[in-house]
Amino acid sequence: MLRTGTYSIVARDPRTGELGVAVQSHWFAVGPIVPWVRPGVGAVATQSIAEPAYGPRGLERMAAGEDPRSALGALLAADDRSRLRQVAVVDARGAVAVHTGAGCIAHAGHAQGEQFSAQANMMASPEVWPAMAAAFEASEGHLSRRLLAALQAAAPVRALEPTVVVLTPGVYNSAYFEHTLLARMMGVELVEGRDLICSGGVVKMRTTQGEQPIDVIYRRIDDEYLDPVHFRPDSMLGVTGLVAAIRSGRVSVANAIGNGVA
Repeated sequence: MLRTGTYSIVARDPRTGELGVAVQSHWFAVGPIVPWVRPGVGAVATQSIAEPAYGPRGLERMAAGEDPRSALGALLAADDRSRLRQVAVVDARGAVAVHTGAGCIAHAGHAQGEQFSAQANMMASPEVWPAMAAAFEASEGHLSRRLLAALQAAAPVRALEPTVVVLTPGVYNSAYFEHTLLARMMGVELVEGRDLICSGGVVKMRTTQGEQPIDVIYRRIDDEYLDPVHFRPDSMLGVTGLVAAIRSGRVSVANAIGNGVA
């Protein structure tokens, strides 16, 4: 049975001190709900029958001097639905606290490591969050390389060597230089919508050697232009059938629909 729930990582880069949250979900518009970050304070991911207030309240408590364990503990104690929540917190020093409630939809769990936590719920397999953690721990170098490792770990299980692309609106977009730099630093292809096709729920990239299946798309196109079947029918930037492919579970998309493209 295919399940495509929600999985995320909160982390601090011990080399640079950067804080971040990465989240992927089959639910639309998780961007305003799951990830919360405040520079110099910490990062929070709140999911699984999510209570968005865990984000700002957790950050406020850490900004006031509480460690992640104390901050999260206080929030859980005040929540009569805590058994349904999944929340992970990391502070600016790299301390981590995480909670997976007994009422989270299976498979659900988390894997905590040094200055990070990977968590997931409503998964088809309990191997998801350990695989995410292992990929994060094994990655090295610039943050973009570690992001690539996380994206590959999130690829459909059929992919032995996942193919990742960065999807850009094209050369006339104001952030195109950023998109090219990101793709170059990640070591992946930069593609436009016209480079991709969807057939039978599979996304493929046109190449000189023929069509190549794509496993993970790092999306940098706004929602309304992403798929003319489901959004703006006059869009020339997106990929026809992409939303159906996402729903089928045959491709993973970073910056899930509703998350924005930052």
